[in-house]
Amino acid sequence: MNFSWSLKFRIINLRCMLGLVLLCVCSASQSENRFQIIDGGREVLDTRTQLIWRRCPEGMTWQSDQCQGETTYWMWYEALPLATQAAKTTGKLWRVPNVKELYSIVDLAKPEMAIDLQVFPSTPNSQFWTSTHYAQDAFFGWVVHFWYGSVYFSYLEDLSAVRLVRDAGK
Repeated sequence: MNFSWSLKFRIINLRCMLGLVLLCVCSASQSENRFQIIDGGREVLDTRTQLIWRRCPEGMTWQSDQCQGETTYWMWYEALPLATQAAKTTGKLWRVPNVKELYSIVDLAKPEMAIDLQVFPSTPNSQFWTSTHYAQDAFFGWVVHFWYGSVYFSYLEDLSAVRLVRDAGK
């Protein structure tokens, strides 16, 4: 039997899982000096991973120093062509991130959500699709939930938000 719990503090976030052993993870914020806002505020360069992220979730656009509009939710099969369309429209090689890439911007030390809302404003309390299939069942794919800072699999026809990424220099 597994039990898990988490405590959120302003500066640190303590998450524990209780099984045969007690595992506690304490993390400090990772955002300071890691992210650079580029392209007039529309994009974020992660200097650690050399990935460039869209600052706003899909459905929203960066205008007047903020994300405007409404986050759009997609089935997994719709999310992949969305990235292709964004690449054609912008001339940049946007794609849906894999599970490791998307989880790399999770920040468990943040007090409200497990993402830096100064860097990624208007991130909704919902799951975001990754391009990674769940290997055990073709009807599921991996998602990252930024409220919990969790990774789990979800049915491919569930609706989830999308944040696009591209490699720096491409």
